Amino acid sequence: MPIDAKDVVPLTQDCAERFGLTDEAHRLLLDDVMRGLADIAAGRTEDADAAIARLQQRPAHRPQR
Repeated sequence: MPIDAKDVVPLTQDCAERFGLTDEAHRLLLDDVMRGLADIAAGRTEDADAAIARLQQRPAHRPQR
C-alpha cells in the first residue's frame, strides 16, 4: 500500500498530546531526529542489511554471574 502525502501527520504539540507524548519526550524525539540528520549529512550511515549482518555475527552478551 503506497504512502500518500495525506497520510503524513506533522508532529505538532496537538499531535504529540494525542499520542500521549510529554514535553520532555517530544524534545527527546526531536533531538534524536536532529542527531540522525547530522549523521546523514556527515556520511555516518551504512546499509541496514549490512549493519544487521554485522551485529548478528557478534557473540551474544552474557551477564557475569
